[in-house]
Amino acid sequence: MSLITRTFDFPENLTQAIALNLKDWNCDISDAKYLAKSILRLSDFYADNPKAMTPWNQDWAVAAYISYYFPLNWMRSFAVFQEGQRWSFFSGLENIIDFGSGLGSGSWPALVENKLSAQFIELSSVAQQIHRSLLALSVAEKEIANYQWLKQVGQNFLVPPASLGVFSYSLTEVIELPSWATQLEKLLIIEPATRDDGRRLMETRSKLLQQGWHIVAPCTHQGLCPLLTHSKSDWCHDRIHWKMPTWFQEIEKHLPIKNSTLTFSYLLATKTPSHQAKISDRKLTTQLARITGDHLPEKGKTRQLVCRGEAREYLAWMSRHGEFPEIPRGVLIEWPDDGESKSNEIRLRKNPKIL
Repeated sequence: MSLITRTFDFPENLTQAIALNLKDWNCDISDAKYLAKSILRLSDFYADNPKAMTPWNQDWAVAAYISYYFPLNWMRSFAVFQEGQRWSFFSGLENIIDFGSGLGSGSWPALVENKLSAQFIELSSVAQQIHRSLLALSVAEKEIANYQWLKQVGQNFLVPPASLGVFSYSLTEVIELPSWATQLEKLLIIEPATRDDGRRLMETRSKLLQQGWHIVAPCTHQGLCPLLTHSKSDWCHDRIHWKMPTWFQEIEKHLPIKNSTLTFSYLLATKTPSHQAKISDRKLTTQLARITGDHLPEKGKTRQLVCRGEAREYLAWMSRHGEFPEIPRGVLIEWPDDGESKSNEIRLRKNPKIL
């Protein structure tokens, strides 16, 4: 029994923008076999050249990125954006700096919904061109105050006041945040849901806390990460469902990997913890916790990893108490006050409150 399903839609205006943009690269969105072949080719390229830039000079690579990687990364960013909204995370911002912006999927939802200004830092002129085209074709361009593209910035780069730094799948390349990131007011970081990237992001979290930053999400506490301190292999990552467009479904018929759910690791951080007492515009009276694992059936019970502090803990449902209420990974709950503590388990008799 699932208490909640985190499912998001992919916007129709972006589908239209993708279709029109693909035509500029001699491709049709309905040509599922060609797109799937191009996607597999680009996937192999990334696997063989993990540190190389996307080959933007190749039509097949551009078609693959526009039709596959862009929508998937846009959905991940949209999910993180929704989490930030519940904390009023984007309140007070005037500007976004998107580092390694690519086609802009990382900053797109926050930028458009909040009508901010932006600096996109991207080396590839082709990526800049496609990004600009997608903004214009989707009419999102009208929702942005003003923006510019920069090839690169140095250590003396002056960050505009009230800026959010967006790092979407870019720390895999630069390892650490650039020195100018200390001037930012807030940070939004999204990384792949792999062990190496996830644990590197947890280490980044530790460094940010040491530097005085406050973690907004996914963490519900400001202590040491239990997955980092109590395990050498676990990592924190989220999972969402999405309503896959028909054209994307046709492409996936020719691909070995399916994307009915999307995973990612992320951090939202701020220098001012003013969000701390707010969620959905109401005061909190109980402690929060985040579901950080999938359900684990065991003899006589089912467990799910949960995070509320520095301890590594599980919510547990005993089989004798009835059907297990499966809660999706990433969901925020109010900490149950009726649980029975047994070692590292909190054994429940009723469902926790979903936020």
